[in-house]
Amino acid sequence: ANIIFKNQSVQINLKKSHLLKTQINQASLLIDDLDNIPSLNIAGDINSRWKNTSKLIQQSPLQEQFEEITNAIELKGHHQLKLNLQIPMQKTGKLAYQGELQFNKNHIISKTNPISISNVQGKIFFNENNIKAKSLNGIFYDEKIQLNLTQSRKQQIDTLKITAKTNLNLNHKTFKPWINLKNIHGKTPFRLEASLHKDLKKKSNNRKINFIIKSETKGITI
Repeated sequence: ANIIFKNQSVQINLKKSHLLKTQINQASLLIDDLDNIPSLNIAGDINSRWKNTSKLIQQSPLQEQFEEITNAIELKGHHQLKLNLQIPMQKTGKLAYQGELQFNKNHIISKTNPISISNVQGKIFFNENNIKAKSLNGIFYDEKIQLNLTQSRKQQIDTLKITAKTNLNLNHKTFKPWINLKNIHGKTPFRLEASLHKDLKKKSNNRKINFIIKSETKGITI
């Protein structure tokens, strides 16, 4: 570690550290004014497995925003989390943060449904107001899938929007228990658009769900 003093500011740089079994690379802590400390700025890169990162999130200011995600999915494989935190040191100050979560051939597994996406690559960007992911790519039931995700808060309404595009193989073994498709063969382009709304003024964590499923008969034989 090294410490840099400049006028009334101090910066502490750490090449490597550990927190809750999570390795933090190139972490830094910055205080702009030692006489008047409005906020504490912390930045770092984290390389770890989801089990350790989710524990870190649950014990950090990110918990409220990421609670539904950590409760809904399990992530296998290593990933990278870049995080910048601005922690207020005065009562009138507000917490601010921004960062990105980078997937590198990870495996996403739903904790509530028999759904999984493998070989996931891409980034999720976030700050204290929203979450955004564009063109997350992976493999869904042996077919390529592209996911877009946005979460925003406006007038005490938290809105999560998800779009997914893939080719759906109607003869895949996963769909056999759901519907009898013996006389239908082939793949069809498939698009899902979902909006999930939650009223932050209410204690309930339930979301109102609106969704649209679009599909074509292209490539299907009966």
